[in-house]
Amino acid sequence: MRRTSTVAVLVSFGAALTLALLLPAPQAQAQDNRNRSPYLAQEGLELTLSGGLILGSALLPKIFKDEAFAEPPCEACDALQINAMDRPVTGYYSGGAKVLSDITVSTLILAPYALSIADVAVDDNASGFLKDAAVLSQTLGVNLFLMQMVKFSVRRPRPFTYNPEAPLEAKLEQDSSLSFFSGHSSTAFSMAVAYAITYQERHPNDPMRFVVWGSGLGLAATTAGLRVAAGKHFWSDVLVGSLVGTAIGIVVPALHMRPDSGRNNAVEQRSSGAMPIMFSGAF
Repeated sequence: MRRTSTVAVLVSFGAALTLALLLPAPQAQAQDNRNRSPYLAQEGLELTLSGGLILGSALLPKIFKDEAFAEPPCEACDALQINAMDRPVTGYYSGGAKVLSDITVSTLILAPYALSIADVAVDDNASGFLKDAAVLSQTLGVNLFLMQMVKFSVRRPRPFTYNPEAPLEAKLEQDSSLSFFSGHSSTAFSMAVAYAITYQERHPNDPMRFVVWGSGLGLAATTAGLRVAAGKHFWSDVLVGSLVGTAIGIVVPALHMRPDSGRNNAVEQRSSGAMPIMFSGAF
């Protein structure tokens, strides 16, 4: 029964994920508001589906919990078996770095919503915010669901589990076997990139777009580095997480882009000196 229930839940999440990605958007309507959303989205339905993905992702650890997590994942593991790139951080453990990484990733999750509200507030364009929020939430939901599925499929021991001085209680937690890939890194980069694209599409010629790209990616990179310092991830974990997050942060907004978005308008203005950087800031 437990296996059947798990399969049913995963199929349901997969269907929600497909709907969220392939949902047909309504036709664009002419608007004079310069702060309108650059996206086409059915806000209510897409926010609901995204909320389901986020909630489902949070519940996956309980669904997958089993006896495999009853013993320390690396009580007698050999660090020499770790690849050369990851081996130097084997055994890292820092509670302070973990707390800081939680703060930075939380900032990158919440800040895009707050900044989008501020961006549309000037013109009282609530519908524009809801479309932005739908795309941001979909980015977050897709990222979390994919990350959790990979983590529980791979079950790679975290670096700190190789440290004999790390607390046994921490080693016995289910989370100690979920190193690959870094969810903090993928979440940080996906939200940083998705919001940077959103801001740039609203303001294609605004110099502040460089600040948005730089600060977002800088904080995301800091998050990844802190996860390594905390002993939560190997370098390969954060590298893959960063690439996956960046890809999701690009693809989800691109699937919802309006045909008359700021990017396209900026392309038409090249002759006047405006140069779009739609994706260049993501790498």
